[in-house]
Amino acid sequence: MKSESALTRLLIPALAYAMPGAEVLKHSDRFTFGIPDVSVNWRDTCWLEVKATETARLERHKYLGRQLLLCRRLERATGKCWFVVYRETAGVQSVGLWRPTQVLDDGRLGDCAEDFLGFDHASVAQFVKGRMHGHHTA
Repeated sequence: MKSESALTRLLIPALAYAMPGAEVLKHSDRFTFGIPDVSVNWRDTCWLEVKATETARLERHKYLGRQLLLCRRLERATGKCWFVVYRETAGVQSVGLWRPTQVLDDGRLGDCAEDFLGFDHASVAQFVKGRMHGHHTA
C-alpha cells in the first residue's frame, strides 16, 4: 500500500490536469495539523483530506478528531469537503470519496459519495471538477 503522501503526490497533477488554470495547493502537515491535505481553487474552493487504509476504517491517530471537526465545519461552510480514501483489501485497490459527516468519530466509514476501482486519480479529479460551481476557461 502506498503512503498517503505518495498518493497525494499522484492526485495533485490529476486535479490540475482536469481543471486547467486551477490552483491546487498541498498543505503541509508539519505546520497545519488538522487542515485538509489539499485545496482546489477553481472559481470555488474544495477541500480534500487524503487517507490510505487496508481496512473499512481510518487509522486512529491523535489528529483524526481535529481533522474530522475541521472537515465537518468546512463541509457545512462550503459544501465541498471530502475524505479521499485509498483502500487496498485482499489485493484489490479502490478509492472512494466520503463527506466528513459520513466518517464516524471512531474512524469507521459510512455511506460513500463515490467509489472507483483501482487508485483512479483521474476519476477522483473528475468527481471534484463536477462539483465546482461554474466553468473556468484557461
